[in-house]
Amino acid sequence: MAQTREDRVCGWCGEGFSTFVKSEQKYCSRECAAAARHDPGHKRGMRRIRYTSAEDWKEQLHEASKKSPPPRRGSLI
Repeated sequence: MAQTREDRVCGWCGEGFSTFVKSEQKYCSRECAAAARHDPGHKRGMRRIRYTSAEDWKEQLHEASKKSPPPRRGSLI
């Protein structure tokens, strides 16, 4: 029988806790998860597109509009 639980260390307080193997739980409690979420050093928007110039951003939007399907226009009867 496969092992179903494992011991992990909380990402906020460093305390050990037991969780299921397939879960992606990082914190031992809701309080630790909330504290980590409101940490001033937490990096928000890591997946945002970053462009320094307006021309790069305009080019990216232009390419995305070419790839998207044409909008459905007309009456639906």
